Amino acid sequence: MDKDIKKGLIINTIVGGIFFVLLLVFYLFDKSNSIGFLSRDLSTNRFIGRLIPILIIGFLIVSLISYIMNILFLIRPSKDDNSNKKVMDSTNTLNIVPIVLAIFLCIDAFFFSPVRVSGSSMNDTLSNNDILLISRSYRSIDHGDIIIVEKEDGDFIIKRVVAKEGDKIKVDSNRCVYVNDELIEMSNGWKSGRFVEIEERVLEKGEYYCLGDNRNNSSDSRYYGIFKEEQIIGKVFISIYPLNFKIEEKIVYK
Repeated sequence: MDKDIKKGLIINTIVGGIFFVLLLVFYLFDKSNSIGFLSRDLSTNRFIGRLIPILIIGFLIVSLISYIMNILFLIRPSKDDNSNKKVMDSTNTLNIVPIVLAIFLCIDAFFFSPVRVSGSSMNDTLSNNDILLISRSYRSIDHGDIIIVEKEDGDFIIKRVVAKEGDKIKVDSNRCVYVNDELIEMSNGWKSGRFVEIEERVLEKGEYYCLGDNRNNSSDSRYYGIFKEEQIIGKVFISIYPLNFKIEEKIVYK
């Protein structure tokens, strides 16, 4: 076998093996909903979210075929270098799609993810079907930040932070929300059913109290209580559609 062809097959085998393992890891993590948030709606509509594991399985099979072809031709190469070269070129092509998918999934899982807003709880800042880009690698969360939170049932909601660790919070029986002794919300017209009262306390590390901008039509911390840091999927970075690079500055968080 020609040395260049053999070198090419070895490289293809190594690359194919690495990305096969990467895709396998992504698939296993996606089954626990930790990875594969790509383009998933903030609602129960998860068609694209469910499609991703199927795509990964497909590309896992492609990667496996490429890997096996390389191994076989390294162990028992054809006497015809043209045949060996065709195999090398074919596995090169087969490796491209899994490589691109793995890179894209890495970006989606650890850096940035696109999401689509479902519902009116963030009107007029965000509207139904707005497309946002969220940051998964945020350094901190501050007052006024818009975040994606995973509820206990696995669904996702989008809300604005009004209190964070170190803030004093109180939610009384009159449906009044106080942050640091300042009244920030009177929920007289609230329509989301139960109301979680909170005796005056200081939020601990990793605790956040969040509200929807459409205060009378939002199931938020008044309904679910205080959110924990481990529930936060990401922080809204920009709005892709409609395009808006200063989404956090559109309204005063209070």
